[in-house]
Amino acid sequence: MRERNDALDGAKNYKCAWPARQGRKIRCVIRDTSAPGKGNDDSFHDLRFTMISECFSDAREAFLQGTSSPRDLLEHYLQRISEREAEIRAFAHLDVELARAAADASTSRYRAGRPISAVDGLPIGLKDILETEDMPTGFGSPIYKGWRGGRDSAIAAALRAAGAVIV
Repeated sequence: MRERNDALDGAKNYKCAWPARQGRKIRCVIRDTSAPGKGNDDSFHDLRFTMISECFSDAREAFLQGTSSPRDLLEHYLQRISEREAEIRAFAHLDVELARAAADASTSRYRAGRPISAVDGLPIGLKDILETEDMPTGFGSPIYKGWRGGRDSAIAAALRAAGAVIV
């Protein structure tokens, strides 16, 4: 993923936090999203910053080699979510069991040597404005709180068909 040149001023080298690749250096960009044009603070853990990296491509390589699995990656992300969700409040709905079932199906495909796409096993959260068949879609409004459309949006359907793990 390429960022604009002005964002590259804050580029740093960090070690990948994903368990199968711990210690491997990756190139990432830290962008201060709270103050446009300012990227001087290099605080990696500050919630105002976004990390852009190649960790999923590393994870996919580990899936293909059999040294890790989509379920392992999902559990890593679920742990991070449980540690930070109270502070960040990023999820309107989180269906852990559904995500685990999708990750297990993806793990089976990788073990059989038949991943169905480049995003097979990728844990992804969808914005609350995208309908999902098996989760409530509130459109960010209290009027629709708990509403279930009973179908997937085109984006959700395409991600599921490609094997992505919707969290």
